[in-house]
Amino acid sequence: MNEEEKVGEKRIEERKEKIKNLLKNPYNLVLVGIILLALGLRLYYFSLTTAQPLWWDEGEYGLKAKSFAFGTPETGWYGAREVVVPFIFSLIHRIGGAEVIFRFIQLLISVLTIYLVFLLAKEMFDKRIALIATTIMAVNAVHLFFTSRILTYLWAPFFFLLTFYLFYQGYVENKGKRYLYATPIVAAIGLSTYGSLAFGIMAIGIFLFITERFNFIKKKEIWYMAIIGFICLIPQFIYSKIASGAFIGRWAGLQSSKPANNFSLFFDYFKLMPHLFGKIFVILIILGAIYIIFTLLLSYDLVLKNNSKKLKSYLLIFLWAAAVLGFYTYISMGWGVTYDGFVLSSLP
Repeated sequence: MNEEEKVGEKRIEERKEKIKNLLKNPYNLVLVGIILLALGLRLYYFSLTTAQPLWWDEGEYGLKAKSFAFGTPETGWYGAREVVVPFIFSLIHRIGGAEVIFRFIQLLISVLTIYLVFLLAKEMFDKRIALIATTIMAVNAVHLFFTSRILTYLWAPFFFLLTFYLFYQGYVENKGKRYLYATPIVAAIGLSTYGSLAFGIMAIGIFLFITERFNFIKKKEIWYMAIIGFICLIPQFIYSKIASGAFIGRWAGLQSSKPANNFSLFFDYFKLMPHLFGKIFVILIILGAIYIIFTLLLSYDLVLKNNSKKLKSYLLIFLWAAAVLGFYTYISMGWGVTYDGFVLSSLP
């Protein structure tokens, strides 16, 4: 046996040993079980909807995908919508694929979202909490429903989780600049997929201000991240300007159709929470939110000193949820629409 073959054999043995160690860890076995449960549930509903006709809003994305693929008319397409997902679907059309593959891609994004919940929760807290959070997300009825719809709402929690995971690894855990510089790239793709990630970026900005005050402005890494993100967003800005007449089509569309504020809708998303999460979990969420708020207030000096990982995790999670639900509450009061799909990114 030559030297290369010996090295190859050694690598194979090392991989086998690594797999054995992974399987011995009960947390890993539970995670595999949760992922299989999530996959099984989604495959069941996938089997029921493979031949389901497109709803009108799904039809818009299908229309744009065919326009990208074959140059067919896009009459009926709302130019303020983001184009990443229909572009991906257009590639499926070009190789002869049909809408059933679109549904399968949605299923894969849904399962990956479940796994990202575990990764982020494990980093922020521990594996036990991560497994609990992953289980709840795996069986959430609203997430399951939108898994079976060819819409971009499902992609929002995926990009929220991936963006926050990279930011947490790069900034809070300080595990390397590659995480920091990957954050704006992923965020830009997420914004070009569904614009609600803007609220998540605002939450990160507020987090930086609270923990660093104005010191974060002096950090060159933050400026590099902002520049990278802006460059990556230029294609979306150009498309939006051409298609809708505004660089940020979603926001311009909301502002142009916004009536007088209807403050009676202020609590509508709160009323929607039992539908989003289930009644038992709403009680736990409220108790948890109260606990986090009081913990942050009582330990505000430690938050300002920026030296407690646990408090940083609490603060980031709270700002994430508050940003999504808060901004959509503001939009609903003006626009008069409350919809579970809008706040799907608050579920994690």
